[in-house]
Amino acid sequence: MILVTGASGFVGSALVTHLAQLGLKVRACSRLVAVHPNEVVESVSGVDLLTVTDLAFLLAGVSSVVHAAARVHVMRETSMDPLADFRLM
Repeated sequence: MILVTGASGFVGSALVTHLAQLGLKVRACSRLVAVHPNEVVESVSGVDLLTVTDLAFLLAGVSSVVHAAARVHVMRETSMDPLADFRLM
């Protein structure tokens, strides 16, 4: 199984679709609810990688991880250090 973080985003959702079309089992992880209409995709939503301290439930049975979660499209920046916040993801 392949874990894809950021599965509700532009890159992550396209990757999940592509991997599923190849017949690979995918665990799609995102903060937002993402619908992936395919029997080989297991969706796990409501996961904020900045606050989760135990990832065992996400990694169980996973052989590969694609980290596509990122901080993007911030139109009204409020962070004191946007680069540091971006690097956290």
